[in-house]
Amino acid sequence: MEIFLLDEQSSSKLFKQIVDCQAKQKLIGYSRDTAVVIGGEQLAKITLKKNEKVLDEFVELARKASVVLACRVSPK
Repeated sequence: MEIFLLDEQSSSKLFKQIVDCQAKQKLIGYSRDTAVVIGGEQLAKITLKKNEKVLDEFVELARKASVVLACRVSPK
């Protein structure tokens, strides 16, 4: 299984990381399953109203993954 760890601190770097993971995911295709691991801090940045493009790209990445694991996420 290919594991994509989303751990960047800034929104712009996080967006680039998501796009890079999507490219790798396309290359892998159906030959291997993929997993997305994301922390609560990164998920909070993605879900901000001003980051709709980042959210859309993250959702696309997550939908194509076999597993999505969110670590240290608050009940919000």
